[in-house]
Amino acid sequence: MKATNEWQKASVRQRLIDAEAELVQIDRALALLKLDFELASKAYAALREFFEGKFGESPYTGDWAVGKQYTCGPTEDDVAPYGIFRFTHMMMGAAVVNALKHLGPTESIDEIVDYLEEGGLEAGDNALDLRYTVSQRAVNAALRRTTGVERDAEGRYYIEGYTEQSSARRRVNDQAESLT
Repeated sequence: MKATNEWQKASVRQRLIDAEAELVQIDRALALLKLDFELASKAYAALREFFEGKFGESPYTGDWAVGKQYTCGPTEDDVAPYGIFRFTHMMMGAAVVNALKHLGPTESIDEIVDYLEEGGLEAGDNALDLRYTVSQRAVNAALRRTTGVERDAEGRYYIEGYTEQSSARRRVNDQAESLT
């Protein structure tokens, strides 16, 4: 009986060694994927900043509006919405200003956090180690320290002098009012 038990142990140990070797290979591949993602995301951020500097506006307007989908793979079923990485490698203050331009005046820090997370900044531990993570504390600090961000008498944050009527919230509110 003891000989059978030793044979079983050896068999399971070999499977454990094989599984560990597979994990080492996958871990190395993951490290390379993280590096590739970091390089691609920095190139993306540079192109986004170039566009904004050259044309004086966000690339996520008109035909490129946030949420519209495009084909990102070999088949038409491989789609992604525009702007899912729009805040990658962006300074928190600039990301908050961008969010307020899109959302319009808001009193909800949670709404800003959600919008930033939808645009490529992530809350908590980020497996890809992007430059910033989103937290209420970081957003609150950016709201207080970023030039041009103001707070009105009702406690809503807004961008001083920014009156674009095409913010997402205004469009949704206007559509809802037109239905009633």
